[in-house]
Amino acid sequence: MQNKKAGYLAAVSMSLIVGFSFYFSKIALSFASPLEVLAHRFTAAAVFSAVLLLLKVLPMKITREDFLKFLPFSIFYPILFFLLQIIGLTSVQSSLASIIQATTPFFTMILAALILKEKVDQKKIFFLLLSLSGILYISIHKGVSFQGSSVLGYAFLLFSSFSSAANFILVRKYARSLGHLKITVMAVFAGFIFFNAALIFQLGLRGSLDSYKMAFGSVRYLFPILFLGIPSTLFSSMLTNFSLTRIEASTMSVFHHLGTFVSIFAGVVLLKETLFFYEIIGSLLILLGVLGITVTGKNKR
Repeated sequence: MQNKKAGYLAAVSMSLIVGFSFYFSKIALSFASPLEVLAHRFTAAAVFSAVLLLLKVLPMKITREDFLKFLPFSIFYPILFFLLQIIGLTSVQSSLASIIQATTPFFTMILAALILKEKVDQKKIFFLLLSLSGILYISIHKGVSFQGSSVLGYAFLLFSSFSSAANFILVRKYARSLGHLKITVMAVFAGFIFFNAALIFQLGLRGSLDSYKMAFGSVRYLFPILFLGIPSTLFSSMLTNFSLTRIEASTMSVFHHLGTFVSIFAGVVLLKETLFFYEIIGSLLILLGVLGITVTGKNKR
């Protein structure tokens, strides 16, 4: 039971970090392109991970067998998840994108039932729909417009959500044999290599170096990148992967809906945004859905 509580605590902590990451992403994207932000945040995460490894704060040895087992992880997360998300966001408005990304728990629930043989009961489906309805309610009131030209963008975002769900299943299945910390570190270095290679390919060697000069020369840009790289990428992945060793994948994935609630709170407190009544109602629906799934899981045990 203590292990389960630790898993829920890790999931909630992850949601808090992810929620605040939207605030820092807005700041970072005002300075650089999405690909540059990704390359810089994974660079910060990789450098910090390397320091922890050198100081033996994270004592681990990655073998060839570990790397081969990890290959499916790197394809789904971080590569496909972030890459498809970036491409999709270029043609789909953010409010609609949040709805599409909120489908991740549904993909997770289906894959968990098929691959991990996790049981899906009616109560869990009800509370999942309740949580999703909160996101839908907020997004619709903010204004959602469907455009035929964005169909490809919708598809990219759906595949991004599916990639995230596939990663949850793989972590849940292999975390005990590989170790959640080892999976996290390998994912960080995979993202660092891929997104920096993509950035260099896009801008050319000289352009990439200028980009990094800008990134680490401006304090106003550096701080958001450090937050996105270390807490939002490294620590949130650690918490997610740890949580997946303690609670079901379908249950943990719903906690990502809490990120929407936290992002609204962060916008009101940090950006001085207006809190609308529909945001209060939507947030309550999200919280009730997440709490309902948590309580259902406890009663089942």
